[in-house]
Amino acid sequence: MTILTAIQEACPDLGLQKPLSAVDASNPTAVRLLDFAHDAGDDIARRGDWSRMLATTTVTSGPIALPASFARLVPGGAVNRTLPTWQSVRGPLSSDQMTQIAGGRFGAASRLYYSIEGGSIVLSRALASETVTVSWVRKEWLIGGSAYKLRATADADTCLFPERLLTKAIVWRFRRETGLPYQDQLTEWEADLAMELRQDRGVTT
Repeated sequence: MTILTAIQEACPDLGLQKPLSAVDASNPTAVRLLDFAHDAGDDIARRGDWSRMLATTTVTSGPIALPASFARLVPGGAVNRTLPTWQSVRGPLSSDQMTQIAGGRFGAASRLYYSIEGGSIVLSRALASETVTVSWVRKEWLIGGSAYKLRATADADTCLFPERLLTKAIVWRFRRETGLPYQDQLTEWEADLAMELRQDRGVTT
């Protein structure tokens, strides 16, 4: 399933002819639908930490430069010392709190804390034969071959979340834009989004 099939699946509900290409700049319908797809994809990507959008960075020294693909940290313990023993790295803290930690205000200097400053994760002390792993969510929601993308550049580009969410989002966004009733479609999409997120996380109820 691809960006092209996601757009084509939306067309019958909208009374539109299916475009032969999703990225055909000469086809006004394809251009319009792709714009809706991009807006919808950005929204869906922000609404959940989809498993196929998760990534990790492992380092043995700091500071840790956040990748260009970085969108946000995974909630609930994104930064952890994994070697020699597992330990959650507490944070993110403010620069003032980090200064207080450096002055010994919060107890043992061996404890690790972190802050986010200038596109990097800054640790409260140097690592000593230790490994730290950062779990994060990438901002790209498409993949083509091995390249992660924010915008579709080929019909074969695929979503990193269930494609049907993109199709349904295209439908209600198109209907809203053209002045057609869309609330039922939006309500159904919201319910499907919540269900797919639960299933993506392995939650069955």
